[in-house]
Amino acid sequence: MEQDELFDTFKSISPIRTTKMREAEMSARDKAFEIARNLRNIGLTDADITATTGLSLEDLENLPPD
Repeated sequence: MEQDELFDTFKSISPIRTTKMREAEMSARDKAFEIARNLRNIGLTDADITATTGLSLEDLENLPPD
């Protein structure tokens, strides 16, 4: 394969890879929210939850309900 063909192949695959990466990031973020909700339910402070999950205090303020 020539360089141009390789580049064209990469361009055609790139959006699929980007979508998969975005889905994985969303899934990880959803999991962090789930963990944060569970930690809140057992009484941990927001500071402890941010340290544990990596979410920001702003994220915790906007934490989606169960």
